[in-house]
Amino acid sequence: MTKTIEVEFLSLFDYLHKPAGGELGATVYMDAKKRGVLMETKEISNSKYTGKIMLYPKPYLDNYFGGKL
Repeated sequence: MTKTIEVEFLSLFDYLHKPAGGELGATVYMDAKKRGVLMETKEISNSKYTGKIMLYPKPYLDNYFGGKL
């Protein structure tokens, strides 16, 4: 029997409940890339931003932010 594990992918905005900003976004992206974390992208369009955003696995974000939230 094969078990499928569902992993939730979140943007930094969804995880932090506020805009992350370019500097933090770049730092998280570079760390995830260095560690070989599977990332996804999503196109969004709203009054503040239109374009691609990065999505990260929730367990990675939990580990990265270390429960500091």
